[in-house]
Amino acid sequence: MTGISNNPQSSNLNSSEDLSDFVVKQEPGGAGSVGTAGNNDFEILDDDSLVQATGVPQESALPDNMLKNVKFHKCNGLSQEQIRVIDNLRAPKTRGFFSNLFSKIGRSIVSFVSLFRSSSKARANATLRERTEMLLAPTMGYQIKPLPKDTQPVSMDYEQMGRLTGLGSKTGLIPFEPYENSDTRDATLLQKMLYPHGSPRIDDVKQDPKLQDCWFLSSIITALNTSRGTIEQLFSPSETEGYVLVRLGNKQYDVPLGRYTNGSETFGSRSANWVVALENAMQMHLMATKTENYELTPMLSNSDPVNMRMKDAAIGLQALFGNSVRVNFEKFPTDKNAIEQIKTNIDNGYPVVLGHAGGLFNALADGISPGHAVSVLGLSPDKSSMIVQDPYGKAVELPFSALSHCVVYTVENK
Repeated sequence: MTGISNNPQSSNLNSSEDLSDFVVKQEPGGAGSVGTAGNNDFEILDDDSLVQATGVPQESALPDNMLKNVKFHKCNGLSQEQIRVIDNLRAPKTRGFFSNLFSKIGRSIVSFVSLFRSSSKARANATLRERTEMLLAPTMGYQIKPLPKDTQPVSMDYEQMGRLTGLGSKTGLIPFEPYENSDTRDATLLQKMLYPHGSPRIDDVKQDPKLQDCWFLSSIITALNTSRGTIEQLFSPSETEGYVLVRLGNKQYDVPLGRYTNGSETFGSRSANWVVALENAMQMHLMATKTENYELTPMLSNSDPVNMRMKDAAIGLQALFGNSVRVNFEKFPTDKNAIEQIKTNIDNGYPVVLGHAGGLFNALADGISPGHAVSVLGLSPDKSSMIVQDPYGKAVELPFSALSHCVVYTVENK
């Protein structure tokens, strides 16, 4: 399952030959914590041991032959234990050819079934246009409480991100290109780097099936749909050139303005740059907020808490809206009172995400991919069904009867 607990550059991202001139490799050196590499081919010495072993005082330059054996991490805001775990991870790669093919076939069948619902499709598209236009209004929504001024941003180097994302040790970066169009002409440089239309829009979100992060993309869409201004509040300028600070939960992440790549695969969706930056930050957030002990196995599974794929929408909603909100979860709410409560939440503009937990034929009958997460945009005129946004980019109408196969997530203030 891809969504429940249990583009500008896309045409150039698949050729390592095309990427060779654009990939920025991580250079050794720089400030931050010192950690051990995954292959354990050197020993980290503390200051006293360093002087004892080399005879070089702490303030003196290290011999060249010693610099070759020491790995400096640009990793801040994490404990030494977390850094040690990252350096020894062997995260699995994203889904392969056949998994992606089956996913594409499933989505095609759903689209074919939806063709016979022309009236509901028209209503869904009208609702999407309405909600997109609403986002252009200056009204602010949920106000995120500021972090303490002494909050240290979390940062990771490219190799560590490669381990977490499954891209491997040869991970580099494809820098974002600024958007230059009529909507961004008067925007700041940071806004031009993030937003193709000058501000975030629902149609900026386009899922890549390989990453299986519909749980997070649906959380992003519902935040846009119900809380104007929330997404913009998550971004702020970084002191590091070419980076942006991203707020998730009660932490802040120093995120490069670019797409992580190993030359043949990329991490992130086919979405606008601001969505990719959020995905980069969320991968870091899963590691930074892991509360269990850090004895992770060398090969991560989808159920591992730091794996980006196939997580719970509650994690995405909590990260986007912060710890001052409560995320409610209800499984298969089929009784009349539960449905009326969901309708009330939608009418009042509270975020709602659905995760489809039914079987294949239930999912196809409902008009949604199995194991998928979608965002609720609103209700049909007669309030007999929901207008939902699929993170692959389409709005569809979902009957309330489909809730017998869905888990429901809503957000409210504590």
